[in-house]
Amino acid sequence: MTLLVGTAGVGKTALAVQWGHRARAKFPDGQLYVNLNGYSVGPPVQPLQALSQFLRAVGVPPDQVPVDLAEAAACTGRCWPTGRCWVLLDNAVSAEQVRPLLPAGPRCQVVITSRDRLDGLVALDAAQRLGLDVMSPDEALALLRRMIGGERIDAEPASARELAGMCARLPLALRITAAQLVNHPSRPIADYVATLDQNDLLTSLRIDGDEQSAVRAAFDLSYSGLKPEAQELFRRLGLVPGRTSAPRPRRR
Repeated sequence: MTLLVGTAGVGKTALAVQWGHRARAKFPDGQLYVNLNGYSVGPPVQPLQALSQFLRAVGVPPDQVPVDLAEAAACTGRCWPTGRCWVLLDNAVSAEQVRPLLPAGPRCQVVITSRDRLDGLVALDAAQRLGLDVMSPDEALALLRRMIGGERIDAEPASARELAGMCARLPLALRITAAQLVNHPSRPIADYVATLDQNDLLTSLRIDGDEQSAVRAAFDLSYSGLKPEAQELFRRLGLVPGRTSAPRPRRR
């Protein structure tokens, strides 16, 4: 069992899905996916709902899917593919949400993505946790190069690096800025960077007509899941002038 954790927009789901496509041949008996909606506008998917999806996916008629969690879990154990299969439990919010969904078969590969550490899965369920960080400066430039073209990057290397830094080298933010530059092929990168610098950065990192893909939307969902005192801390940090802040050293 592999647990991919990291902040919003860092590419957890993209990495898991891409790996699943590449490794498809290793799991000839099936691949199952469920979005658990741990950080979404709607409520998280309950274990019984996810088990019902799995049972229908492996061929159980809808009218024979149990409506009780324990019965559904037992039915899943009987109907689960006995061979090599791959299961992606995406956007999990807690260990309790995940545990009823874990297949009993030793040949099944389970990948879980979450914004939380889910320490319980590591301690009790032998999950191998892999933390995803933002891209390195070179990786961020490579992504921009792939999306908007090497000629524009080579023409304004300093502006391209500044843009990557403004995006905090976060894949979601980088892709949004690249998409906006692709839509304006003659616009200098420096001009776009200046516009971002003069406006609210989170508000600017969005695609018109697709608000769910916006960086602000992704972080708003994480913010809403914080305790009140943590929310207040982030609001106070937002009042600090400049792009970064650091605690003052204590006097001895």
